[in-house]
Amino acid sequence: MSTLFQIALIAALCGCFVGAAKLPNIVFVLVDDWGFADVGFRNPAISSPNFDDLAKTGLILNRHYVFRYCSPSRASFLTGRWPHHAHQWNIPSFMEMAGTNLNMTMLPAKLKTANYATHIVGKWHQGFFDPRYIPINRGFDTSSGFLGGGEDHFTQYIQCSIDYWKNDAPDPRNGTYDAYNYRDDLAKIIENQDTTNPLFLYLPLHNVHDPFEAPDEWLNIYPVNSTCEFRRTYQAMKKDLSKENPEMVQKLLERYNEFSKEPRDMQDQGYHSEAALPSDSNACKFMADNGGYWRPWKNL
Repeated sequence: MSTLFQIALIAALCGCFVGAAKLPNIVFVLVDDWGFADVGFRNPAISSPNFDDLAKTGLILNRHYVFRYCSPSRASFLTGRWPHHAHQWNIPSFMEMAGTNLNMTMLPAKLKTANYATHIVGKWHQGFFDPRYIPINRGFDTSSGFLGGGEDHFTQYIQCSIDYWKNDAPDPRNGTYDAYNYRDDLAKIIENQDTTNPLFLYLPLHNVHDPFEAPDEWLNIYPVNSTCEFRRTYQAMKKDLSKENPEMVQKLLERYNEFSKEPRDMQDQGYHSEAALPSDSNACKFMADNGGYWRPWKNL
């Protein structure tokens, strides 16, 4: 099973275990820079059988858009406000002294008042020049990933420094393709979760944001493209081949005993999809962060 699909599937399982609490477990998966035709059910050149299956059993909204940049979409989700109200347009630089308005309470902080366990794995991009802006000071119990907007997938290096963190300290695992670390972090969160409390899990994944890099095992899925090797790498970063390694999924199934058959979500463009779950069920949402296109990427 591929790393990206492991992440998405574990998230779906996590959002769908049954009977953990009266309040629903909430999983929000946010992928970076995915386009309208970047899934197999819209583009036969893309291999995404698992996402295709999810699309068949979920609900796809084809005209539901988000902001054109990364950080404003995230700010709107986390604060419930328009980006300009949250003082968020797009953080352009690694050293920019900016961030989402500290006077606004973010969603994880609100959920903690209802005894939710709150975790973030992936890309923050909501400010970090002051410790008050980082995830663990905005309502998250734990955070792992990077605080800026687009570091190297393998080295976590950007603008003369390494941007890879565990809570408020550097994460020494830099040097590994970050999607693998996210998979491992997610598995640990689920394994250690106290099922007497509901869970809010926010997964703002790095792929397919530039720099465009993928492990060789992902690249080998697609043939060498002499006219656009860039496109091959871009496709490989969305690797979603299935059922090569079911051990992790089986482990989760054994732990939670039952997999919910409720409808699940799938993405559209600008994407926001929402299954009609009953109020006492669990919610899993999958979307991307960039809506209307804002620059010409030829041959992409």
